Amino acid sequence: MYFREGDVIAATAQRLGVHINTISYRLRQCEELLERPVKQRRFELEAALLLCLMAISLAVAPPEER
Repeated sequence: MYFREGDVIAATAQRLGVHINTISYRLRQCEELLERPVKQRRFELEAALLLCLMAISLAVAPPEER
């Protein structure tokens, strides 16, 4: 959602219905894990998130829909 909102923390928080500090905290956590700013590897992160969503949807889909 952060990327869809143009990397704007306030817009992301409003869209998700959470406090701005929540988004800031989560982004800091991501950056600590990645050891670099989130914006620096945007494409890779978006691709990884998309692949995760696809994997989850396959895992929960009935066998006849796979």
